Amino acid sequence: MKIAYVNEIPGDNQLQMFIQAYTNKFDIPDCKNVISVYDEQDLIGIGSMKEDIEVHVLPAYRHREIEGNVCKLLKAELKFSTLLHK
Repeated sequence: MKIAYVNEIPGDNQLQMFIQAYTNKFDIPDCKNVISVYDEQDLIGIGSMKEDIEVHVLPAYRHREIEGNVCKLLKAELKFSTLLHK
C-alpha cells in the first residue's frame, strides 16, 4: 500500500464515505490549509488548519504515523505561505 498526501480537499463522495467510516463526527474543513491522505483511491485521512490543527485518520490506519505526517505538512504549508505573503 502506498500512502499519498494531497494538498486539497477531497471530492464530495470520498469525503462522505470517509465521514461514514470514521468513528467520530467532525466538521468538513472550510479552509485553504487541507491535506487529504489516500491509500490508492480511498480517502483514509484528512487534516486541516484554521486556528488549530485537526487531523482525522481511519482507525485501521492509525498505526502508520499518518497523523504526525499530516501535522508536519500543515505546519510546513503555513510556514511556506507566510513566507510568500511577506
